[in-house]
Amino acid sequence: MPIWLWNGARAQVVRRLLGRVLIAGGAAIVALSALVASGLLPLWRPSVPPPPSEVLASAPRSTVVAVGSPLPVLGAVRQPVVRASPSATPDAPAALAVLAGTADEYPIAPWTPTAPPTRTPPPSPTPRPSATLWPSPTPWPSLTPWPSPTPLPSATPQPTPTPQPTAVPPLPPPGLPLRLAIPSIKVDTPVVPLDVRADERGNLEWETVPFVAGHYGVTGLVGAKANVVLSGHVATQGLGNVFRDLYRLRPNEPIVVYTAEGEFTYRVEKLQLVRPEEVDVLAPSVEPQLTLLTCAGEFDFRTRSFNQRLVVVARLVS
Repeated sequence: MPIWLWNGARAQVVRRLLGRVLIAGGAAIVALSALVASGLLPLWRPSVPPPPSEVLASAPRSTVVAVGSPLPVLGAVRQPVVRASPSATPDAPAALAVLAGTADEYPIAPWTPTAPPTRTPPPSPTPRPSATLWPSPTPWPSLTPWPSPTPLPSATPQPTPTPQPTAVPPLPPPGLPLRLAIPSIKVDTPVVPLDVRADERGNLEWETVPFVAGHYGVTGLVGAKANVVLSGHVATQGLGNVFRDLYRLRPNEPIVVYTAEGEFTYRVEKLQLVRPEEVDVLAPSVEPQLTLLTCAGEFDFRTRSFNQRLVVVARLVS
């Protein structure tokens, strides 16, 4: 529909008419629903079968009565009657076939009883032949007993092997230290030879080397019955600190020294602090011994040295 027609005068009339139709249809639906709900206007009535009493009253019945007895009356329904014949004997059955209708419309012929048929006895059964006995089974031959197994000879107990001692390889010959490893403080450093020199005043002093450990050759060889002395710096600005964690060592921790011929393992025996002038810890030993030496204590800025020395003593174990 065009917009101009929908918005014009005719459109207003059409809208009003549609509104009235919708209102009237809604009112009719409401009224019809009310009538249906109240039962005044049933939309559908189901067919209900009659009760059983009415079905039985309307159904035809049959009754057998004797001659001369009054007919039974059940309401207004005529019952079909079957009359017995006067010539019937007392042994005749009292029930006859039921016929549809009344006794006047369907007369019944007299019934003459007949003698029952004579029953012929059944023939005697033919005797069955005697059953043949099944022959007795042949007995099984006697089983030969299985010979008893021959007992195995008793095993001779084997002697318990005596554990043999593990052969320990001989130690390599004593030699100069080339490398030092301390696993517990993660030290692995080369070892260079050191010596003793005289200062400006003529006093002997121990030479040191930066960044690595040094061995004083006058003290002995690794693996020999001597006191092997190694030294290193603990905390310096330009000379390294290879022995900075030497104070963390504890007794029985291993120290491995390598030579050109093999390796030697020492175990820590003790740690001690001494003054710089106490040089008896560097004295020779009659047993294989390793001595690690570094600075400790407080630093003196006037002499530019520490006031103590840390000494670690270890014994050869392999």
